[in-house]
Amino acid sequence: MKTSKMPRISTLLAATACLASTSVTANTSQRIIGGSPILIDATPSIVAMISADALENTGSVFLSQFCGGTLIDPSWVLTAAHCVVSNDGVISADEIQIVANSHDLNNINSDPIDVASIIIHEDYLDASNDYDIALLQLASPAVEASLVASLNDSPVLIDEALIVAGWGARQFDLIEGSFDFPSILEAVEVSGLPAEICNTLPAYEGDISSSMVCAGFPDGGADTCQGDSGGPMYRQSENGLTVVGITSWGDGCGLEFRPGVYTDVASFNDWIRSNMEPIVIAGPVIPAGETEGTDDIGENGETIDTGLIQVTSVDDGSTIITVPALSALNSNGGAAGGWLSLLLAGFIALRRRWAA
Repeated sequence: MKTSKMPRISTLLAATACLASTSVTANTSQRIIGGSPILIDATPSIVAMISADALENTGSVFLSQFCGGTLIDPSWVLTAAHCVVSNDGVISADEIQIVANSHDLNNINSDPIDVASIIIHEDYLDASNDYDIALLQLASPAVEASLVASLNDSPVLIDEALIVAGWGARQFDLIEGSFDFPSILEAVEVSGLPAEICNTLPAYEGDISSSMVCAGFPDGGADTCQGDSGGPMYRQSENGLTVVGITSWGDGCGLEFRPGVYTDVASFNDWIRSNMEPIVIAGPVIPAGETEGTDDIGENGETIDTGLIQVTSVDDGSTIITVPALSALNSNGGAAGGWLSLLLAGFIALRRRWAA
C-alpha cells in the first residue's frame, strides 16, 4: 500500500477528540523508524510544523505537530506540498505555525512562529506525489542565518550516506494499531538510491519520477514515516548540512525493498530561489523627488516602504521599485498573477508617464 508520509491525529482521537475538527490535523501515524534521539544542535535547521487550532485546543505542541520542515533562510521553510493542502486546496497560512530550535516538543526552546504565506509548486499532483514541494514564509525570522541548511546542487549518489530526521513514530504496526510517539527529535542514517535505480524495484516500478529520490536499505529497518512528512534528508559535508531531499511518501515504513521516497531538492533549486527572491524593476521609473502625491521620494539610497512596494532612490536620479516575493502577495500560495499583473501594469504606466 502506497502511503504519503502524512500527519498523525487518527491514532490519538480517543485521547484528544477535540483535534478531530482541525483543518490541519496533528500526526496521524508514525515517526522515524530505526533511529536514535538527537539534540537540535545536530540538525539546527529542522522545524516542527504544528496546527494552530490543535495547539489552542490542547495546549500541547507535541500533540499539535503534524509535519516537519527545513529552514533554508531565517524566514523561509522548505517542506512538502502534501503537508499544506486539503480537499479544498492550499490551507490558510494562519492555520499553521512552526517551532524552531527545539528537539523536545514537550519542552520547546522558543515560542511558535506564525506563517505569513504558503507557496506550493504549481504542478504538484496529489495522485502521483510528484512536485511535492512547498515554501513557507515566516512572519518573523526563526533563527540566525548560520543555523540554516544549504540547498543541494548535486545529485544523490548510489549508496551515499544520508541523514533523515523528524518527529515520526519509532514503531509501525498498521494491523495492531501500535504506535510509539516520542516527543524527542530522532534521526537515522539511510543510503541513497537515485530515481532510475529505485524505479526498478517491484514496489515502485513506474512510480518514481525524475524529481524524486529514494533512500533506505534492502533489508529495510531505517526509514521515515507519515509524521515525518516535509522534513529534511541531509548530506553531511565539510561546510555543514545540505538538504538534499524532502520526506514525501513510501510503501509502508521501514519495509524490505521499500525505501522512503523524497522530493529531490536539486531538481527544484531554480523554483525555490525564484519564489524566495523579490522581483526588482530597475531603471528610470520615477525621477528622484517627483512622486505624485508626495513631496519627496527621499535622498539617494533612502527606501520608502509602502507595504506593497519599496521605492529606493539611486545615484543616477532614478528609482528602483521592489515588489515583495510572490508569496507576500498571495497568502494562500499558488500563482500571484492577479496582484502581480496589476502592479506591473501600474509600473509600466508610471514608466511611460515620466518618460514622456
